[in-house]
Amino acid sequence: MKNKILLTLILNCFIELASMANTTSSLPIMPALKPVNSATTSTMQPQKQAIKHSTPFEACVRAYQTSTDNLYLLMLAAINSSGYEIDEMQSKRGLVSFIADNLSFLASITELDENSSMLKITPMNNSYNFSPAIIENIFLYLSNNMK
Repeated sequence: MKNKILLTLILNCFIELASMANTTSSLPIMPALKPVNSATTSTMQPQKQAIKHSTPFEACVRAYQTSTDNLYLLMLAAINSSGYEIDEMQSKRGLVSFIADNLSFLASITELDENSSMLKITPMNNSYNFSPAIIENIFLYLSNNMK
């Protein structure tokens, strides 16, 4: 409490000095700060932000009838054609990190058998509150360009 009062006094002194200075001064004139009432700040609750989208995990996984190498190359082309920024690629493991709508995603390919593979695209922060259109664009590109 003493720190808040001291800070308020210092800021008020600074504001008074700035207002007394010449009007051509480079210091901006700021309004005086109102003291904070600790009784009202302790009872204030943070407001919850509405979630616009929620994508289920099942929508992030698809299997394809193609080899892992072919799916990896098609996945890179799909990410690029969707306008997403590729952050990192690991071709040996079949991993691609990319950024879409300021969110980081990890796309990973797993071999199911010799002629089929699975693609999983998940958010790096493990929060599935993103637009499903981000991953649907990639899956649609893959489906349309699969041999």
